[in-house]
Amino acid sequence: AAAAAAAAVVDDDKAEAADDGDEVALLEVRPDANNGEYNATFQFTNEDHTLGNLLRAFLARNPNVTFVSYTVPHPLDNKMVVRVQTTTTTTAVEAVRNALTDIDAACAHLRSEVQARSVEWRDDSSNKKAVEKQKQKREDLLKKLNLNSDGTPKSAEDGGGG
Repeated sequence: AAAAAAAAVVDDDKAEAADDGDEVALLEVRPDANNGEYNATFQFTNEDHTLGNLLRAFLARNPNVTFVSYTVPHPLDNKMVVRVQTTTTTTAVEAVRNALTDIDAACAHLRSEVQARSVEWRDDSSNKKAVEKQKQKREDLLKKLNLNSDGTPKSAEDGGGG
């Protein structure tokens, strides 16, 4: 989701903040003074190493990217900075946009695979037995600890005796 939002922001550079209605720049693109189209720094707001390392890895796979690095200047500052240098075949903005699109596609694929495998796992009869066994263990533990099924302490009316 962050990759998709950031990919959209590369185009319009502004997005509405959901909480207070003020405009917040989610991405600031700073072209280099020399060769700015092919060398640029991208500053992402409200992003950290999660997107930074992933974006760096996807950009590094692009043969038209000659240099890529990222940093989080300070852990308390909600910013992540990516530096990109490309060949004259593609611009830095195009490379970042393509990488963000690829990340979004990879996340969608991963999500669908996990969902499909979890359905297969739940439908497997041997796993159903394991799930039932886990449920029984949980119920036994809750009973031993004198807790309701939601984990709250039993009251006197519930038969908790407390």
